[in-house]
Amino acid sequence: MMIGVTPFFAHFETLPTIEDHLARHPQALLGVMKVIVRARRSSKWAREWALLRHDIDVDEVTVAALLHDCAEILCWVFAPTLSLALRDLLRSQPGLRSAVAQGAVFGVTAHDLQNGLARAWRLPQLLTQLIDGKERTNPRVRNVLCATNLARHSANGWNDPALPDDFAEIADLLHLSVDAVKERIGVPAPDVPTELPEPSAQGS
Repeated sequence: MMIGVTPFFAHFETLPTIEDHLARHPQALLGVMKVIVRARRSSKWAREWALLRHDIDVDEVTVAALLHDCAEILCWVFAPTLSLALRDLLRSQPGLRSAVAQGAVFGVTAHDLQNGLARAWRLPQLLTQLIDGKERTNPRVRNVLCATNLARHSANGWNDPALPDDFAEIADLLHLSVDAVKERIGVPAPDVPTELPEPSAQGS
């Protein structure tokens, strides 16, 4: 407001873009865009649940959910080759824990990298606490964790095996039934069969 609209945009008009930076790594560009979409989705859910819980500051919870996966975003942008190697490793070993795979490829987990970034950026202590996720008894921390977990698992499709636990955790946080949680989230109902199954011999 102080420098004016035109000087403001003139100052930032030559900033580099992700598309240009990852022009030689189209799969990494796709990877970072997916994480950004996931972060926006998790922040939307976190905000909605914070409002439902009458949180003392909805914006803090929203921003924490939005920043929760910024370490992964930065890895895709500045270490695309390693990020693609991590993706391929996780795809080849579906049961492998993400933290173990991150340690093997990057030499550090995304959680530790995230905490290091929070300290380097001198983020407010409250925001760091919400992102860190250690205080799982804190409803605000649980809000952020539930939103980010749901966004990560639902990105694999609504049949991801981790989703039932996510729904149960969200239901406990919001004091709702699992069915009510699914309805608020917008989980599609399972397909209804067009034909009834044939009766079994025991039932005849």
